[in-house]
Amino acid sequence: MTPPTIICFDAESNGLHGPAFAVGAVVLDAAGVELETFYARSPIEGDVDPWVRDNVLPALADAPITHGTPREMRDAFWAWLAQRKATGMVVVDCGWPVEAGLLCACVADDPSRAFCGPYPLHEVASLLAAVGLDPMDDYSGIVLSPEAAAQHRQHHPTDDARVSALCARHALLARDRASAAAELTEATLWGDLAAVQADLKAVADGRNEPPTDAEVDAHDGPWLLYHGRDATVLRKPRDAKRCALIQRREPESYTDWRWRAATHDGRFTHWPKG
Repeated sequence: MTPPTIICFDAESNGLHGPAFAVGAVVLDAAGVELETFYARSPIEGDVDPWVRDNVLPALADAPITHGTPREMRDAFWAWLAQRKATGMVVVDCGWPVEAGLLCACVADDPSRAFCGPYPLHEVASLLAAVGLDPMDDYSGIVLSPEAAAQHRQHHPTDDARVSALCARHALLARDRASAAAELTEATLWGDLAAVQADLKAVADGRNEPPTDAEVDAHDGPWLLYHGRDATVLRKPRDAKRCALIQRREPESYTDWRWRAATHDGRFTHWPKG
């Protein structure tokens, strides 16, 4: 299953529950290609929150103020989102309280918007948790290329929205791989439940440490990654390398992962070799 178009927005507020003063968004198509971005910023009204002063404003040092008031900024964002929300899956990283507060402020500005907001509003954190990934972890080093990671400005709303959109896609792809693996396992590879159970029992014969990048490149076929009683088919070398990197970074968190090399018809080759 191909992930849907993803529309992700991120906001920066003056304090955790204060009014938003900057908002950014990114749209990814079904192939993960970035179609467009959005950015808007207004002056901060009132005293600047100390944490915002020290952590957010430096990331926005070169980012222009685009609107004279927070209301003007919110109107521009609402108009942008209203034109696109029906074309894809609208997501935020962790919606409470900043992005939820922004949407509530937009409705307070104009009560006729009460039934026009993004519904449902999905959270990247929940998508990650649903596929067994830590929703509080930082995945920018996995979803961004080294070049993009070097240019990423944490706390710039458009840059943060880009990472969140890519994390949402990462989680959706992991879900689809697990679903495809389950269907393939139960219906195709082994044919009956007894055979499936026998193979899962044999997971201990697999390899616990992840393959190296060189081993992934040398293997002509997919990798099967077992985690608990679930299996994921990693058909692309890039995906296998990313999962291997996750396990290498936190081996104590992924002790139940087992790797098996497979041929294109789904049959296992011997692993470890020899």
